[in-house]
Amino acid sequence: MSTFVLLFKFYLLRSEKPNSQLVYGRNPIIDAIESGKTIEKVFIKDSLTGDLEKEIRALCKAHDIPLKRVPLVKLDKLTRNRNHQGLAAFTSLISYQRLEDVIPHLYEQGVSPMIMILDNIQDIRNIGAIARSCEVLGAHAIVLSGKYVGTINEDAIKTSAGALYRIPVCKEKNSLNAIDTLNEYGIKVVGTSLKAKSPLQGNLKGPIAVIMGSEDDGLHITIEHKCQELVKIPQVGDTDSLNVSVAAGILLYELYLQNIKA
Repeated sequence: MSTFVLLFKFYLLRSEKPNSQLVYGRNPIIDAIESGKTIEKVFIKDSLTGDLEKEIRALCKAHDIPLKRVPLVKLDKLTRNRNHQGLAAFTSLISYQRLEDVIPHLYEQGVSPMIMILDNIQDIRNIGAIARSCEVLGAHAIVLSGKYVGTINEDAIKTSAGALYRIPVCKEKNSLNAIDTLNEYGIKVVGTSLKAKSPLQGNLKGPIAVIMGSEDDGLHITIEHKCQELVKIPQVGDTDSLNVSVAAGILLYELYLQNIKA
């Protein structure tokens, strides 16, 4: 083997970014869960059965961790063909906070809460970009909700320019629960929808939370009905809608004008 080939292989090994989020194998995953680490998601081989499958399923249920069955090829790709025993998991790069703790803290500081809820937004680059706009324009917290919400990884952190480290991020199983919690604290929840009659420039003064739906489907009708109001961004072009992170930036700027600059 030539010196050039050896040097090139050495460069590839040095330049690979280790995925510090990935945990695989029975004991490492169980240890991570029982030690209190935040687990984003557990992947289990779709054909796995028996005591191990039951143990992991029970643990995930007890700790409210999403569990997804995937083919062997997916696990092999994630772990680079290491001995994963049919299991892999992603630990979180950020520390999630409880919405029930964040809101009282804001009120204690004399702050009128301004919160962004992201319902089932899957593209982590969109999540990162929205987090960046939230931090720049004065939102006090982000709520990630829904079964299909994207996993915060290094790309999300990078896209957010580090904002995901500087703004409280909460996680809820579904947006209906989040809306109930916000309402209990007197926070108005406004949804975004192309079907809305209210213009964006309406009354968006706090305490307020704005909820954005998934990239493909927007908000589910049950969530729309739960919101106190629906708003839309005026548009004159023929394109169906704006990218969700662009729309979030426009909404956040209007919130800034009405709640912070005012």
